[in-house]
Amino acid sequence: MQKLQIQLQPRINLVLPRIVAIGFTLILSLFGVSAKAFGPSDFLYGKELKTGTEPYDLPYRLLLPENYKSANAYPVILFLHGSYEVGTDNEAQLTTNGIGAFGMIDANRTSSPCFLLVPQANNGTDGWNANNLGQVVRAIRDLATKYSIDLNRVYVTGPSMGGYGTWKILALHPFVFAAAVPVSGGGASNFERLASVPIWCFHAKNDGAVNVSGSDSAVSGTRIAGGRVVYTRYDSGDHMIAFTAYANPYLMAWMMAQRRNQPMAGPILASITNPAGGFVTGPITTTRNVAGTAAMPGGVTKVNWTFTPATGQAGIDTSTYALATGTNTWSVSGATVTSSAIQFMAVVTGSSWGDNNPGAGGVTTVNDSFWNIPLGANLTAPTVVIKTPTTTGAVSVADATIALTGSAAPGTGKTVKAITWSNDRGGRGIALGTTSWNVDGIDLAPGHNIITVTARDSASIIASTTIDALYVLTGDIAAPTAPSNLSVTATSPTTTSLTWTASIDNIGVTGYKIYRGLVINALTHIGTATTNSYSDTGLTKSTEYRYYVSAVDAAGNESAKSMVVQVTTQGSGPTTVGVVSVSGLITAINNANASPSATTTIMLSPGTYTVNSPLPTITAKDTVISASSTGSAVVLNAAGMSTGAVLTVNADNVVIDRIRFDNARNHAIAIEPSSHNGLIENCSFTTSTAPAPALSQIYGSGCSGWTVTGNIFTGMAGATLTGEPAVRFFAGASSTTVTNNFFLNCDRAVQFGVGSASTHTGGQIQNNFIADNRATGSHPGPAISLESATGARVDNNTVYSVGSYANAIEYRYAGTTGALIRNNLANKTVAALDGATGTTASNLTTAQAAWFVNTASCDLHLTATALAAANNVLNAGTTIAQVTDDIEGDPRPTGSAYEIGADEYVGSSSSSSSSSSSSSSSSSSSSSSSSSSSSSSSSSSSSSSSSSSSSSGSSTTSSSSSSSSSSSSSSGGTSNTPTNGSSGGGGAAGRWFCTALVAAALLRFRKPDRSCAIYS
Repeated sequence: MQKLQIQLQPRINLVLPRIVAIGFTLILSLFGVSAKAFGPSDFLYGKELKTGTEPYDLPYRLLLPENYKSANAYPVILFLHGSYEVGTDNEAQLTTNGIGAFGMIDANRTSSPCFLLVPQANNGTDGWNANNLGQVVRAIRDLATKYSIDLNRVYVTGPSMGGYGTWKILALHPFVFAAAVPVSGGGASNFERLASVPIWCFHAKNDGAVNVSGSDSAVSGTRIAGGRVVYTRYDSGDHMIAFTAYANPYLMAWMMAQRRNQPMAGPILASITNPAGGFVTGPITTTRNVAGTAAMPGGVTKVNWTFTPATGQAGIDTSTYALATGTNTWSVSGATVTSSAIQFMAVVTGSSWGDNNPGAGGVTTVNDSFWNIPLGANLTAPTVVIKTPTTTGAVSVADATIALTGSAAPGTGKTVKAITWSNDRGGRGIALGTTSWNVDGIDLAPGHNIITVTARDSASIIASTTIDALYVLTGDIAAPTAPSNLSVTATSPTTTSLTWTASIDNIGVTGYKIYRGLVINALTHIGTATTNSYSDTGLTKSTEYRYYVSAVDAAGNESAKSMVVQVTTQGSGPTTVGVVSVSGLITAINNANASPSATTTIMLSPGTYTVNSPLPTITAKDTVISASSTGSAVVLNAAGMSTGAVLTVNADNVVIDRIRFDNARNHAIAIEPSSHNGLIENCSFTTSTAPAPALSQIYGSGCSGWTVTGNIFTGMAGATLTGEPAVRFFAGASSTTVTNNFFLNCDRAVQFGVGSASTHTGGQIQNNFIADNRATGSHPGPAISLESATGARVDNNTVYSVGSYANAIEYRYAGTTGALIRNNLANKTVAALDGATGTTASNLTTAQAAWFVNTASCDLHLTATALAAANNVLNAGTTIAQVTDDIEGDPRPTGSAYEIGADEYVGSSSSSSSSSSSSSSSSSSSSSSSSSSSSSSSSSSSSSSSSSSSSSGSSTTSSSSSSSSSSSSSSGGTSNTPTNGSSGGGGAAGRWFCTALVAAALLRFRKPDRSCAIYS
């Protein structure tokens, strides 16, 4: 193995000025394709040293997968450049960005992370040849010793000279590649070497630089050799068709679906299902019936077929081929068998997908074939023998791959045409040679691997032999660790679903054994799994089952059993219940609780439900309470309740969606300890104008994994003292997510933990709009507060308050450690109090009302004029990996860096949309339901009144646009005055506010399957 030379790219300004590169860039722009995908500084550079037979060292560039992790195995795309990029500078091969190939890879870096290897050929005269292509293969193997590369997923592509190189490297090294994409090339030979590799070829019929016949011959020869080839043959586009090819919307996914030594996969397929196996084994017939399937995005236009395809035109010109019956499912009846009918070929035709080049036109074809015994064939079978590693038919090996060599002999008067192999693991391929043959790199799975080698002669008569390769990890006596965290869920009356945390082994876990029984001492092995999940079917309803799982490694060592878990199958399947009254809602919740193994969805019809006493506690997991339609409001009006929460949850995975909670004196939703992974979304929480309640609307204690998203909170304020936060999780709660919510005129918005003793762990508060326009008659506290909260994130929130309280965000008490408070935009201070510790970054605390569309309606979208005046908001934020979009789903960053606050500015659309919605809201305010205007009596409880004390706390600050303390500020104008009947002093904005915000913001970022348009 040659010494590997690779290091970070130190040379930034060495790109050679090339007229042709400029030309390529102009052509890219004409096609609407960005010329910039990667630059030289994005790549590592290396060199594969020459050997005694190679004239030059091979320079190359390597792009690592995005967010590369050595624990993962990544595919490699090898890009072979064209003749314009030859040289020794190790830069010219990047100047045209692969004339579209790099852009394709860049567009899929997140969904399909991979290595990109770009070597440079020394000169155009030599082109891609046996020497430098051998160095390329050696470089891939060398890199695999340094990086986590999946050698079963190595792909090769290239245009023009690189297209020639792609065909050539397949013929030289067929066992290396999982797939190939030659573009505008040719020069293929040794087609039997190519037949086992999935290929997608592109060329334009009017190519004036490289005649299309080069690809025609390569595709035809490979198809006649038994290979499957996808061929997109454009009508026009000339030699620059690579831009169109690499923009094909299906190419990247097709490539990534291929695996070395595996049949072609992906959405573009032609498959002969009868006869199966690729061979006809007799008897000789005069006609043959054939059936198959075909698939192609956009639809199959036709399926043609022929016996004895003509050399040079196999599947290229189908005008002389017969037409099969059907398309996606097709058949041929009574195909005539002649003395020359050795190969049957089906050719499927569909679109060329040249949408980015409308003039390209053309079609895509893909083929399948089988070998047929012709009339008059000599039925004497050939012989085939495996010589190494053994001739006995069985061998034990310690390596993960095996190489075979052997011989074959034909019957009298015939020749051996091909040697193929397959195994019981789904692999297959073609050996090199015939009467003397070899095959390299057959992958082995731990245990027995049955490999079948088949010889086919010139009459399509076959003979086979097998070898049993037992792959044992020698010397391994260590069993894996036992699977942990086993859990089981009844998903139907006859099915359960198991998941567990993967085991660890010194060599590697190969599978898991699943044990099940009705009695704990009588569990038996019922199945195996290769991943850490399993679905058990065929069970009896309303029956209790017990399970445990063990892990097995390649040497057969089995772990200790996991913990034993039990579950009762559902008595009936998931049910949906329609509700039109409070009594019906109570009955539906009680029925759901009575059948905890079933999953119940309770759908409330539009209307106002007057709730005078607490609803039953939800104790059945997976219960959903939701509005039945998206056009009208479902209101739970609790004005008549004096004590207790409207709705209490004591179960996992509960969802509360699209419900409006009005006038809750106590809590609207109380979440009990040990209730996990619930969701409250698209709901509204409102109060009447006076007096206002003082208790949290969402109140979670000792629970974990809850998400509060897309909700609206209005007027959650104390009448005489500071009210509790609208959303509070504490008393050992953990991993809470509060995101994309709107808070208007609430004393406090969100709090994790309470005081110095009641804790919260982890979680995030992000992308929320919080506005408080009450200059008088209010009792505000901090909008966001962490109290004895460990490891919480407060990121990208926007807070605007005109009240007297000094701090917008607080983290306090010694129990608050590891806090991250970043990218928040406010007009008040971010403060550390009472010994709290954490990290702040890029928080801006000098916001002005003019920076926002309308603070009175909690429309805190940024305005263009504000950004022009306050450029420390635009592109001034810290990159936060967990925050990928803003309050309405716009991606972050849109510019060069994150905006500070909850809104990522993308132009005037954000503000104009919100403004227009707000202006139209007055028409809906007059139809406000009676529930939104009913009065409620006071409940003046305040569990913790925040202090504005300047007690010291330690803080590690990485960057800050401004951290100066700010006194209350009045923005002036009318934007601080609630309209349409809303008053100051903690009053609710009313129905107009809900209508405006839902139309203006929530619909813009909600998931498509959950509408938020509930206030009409």
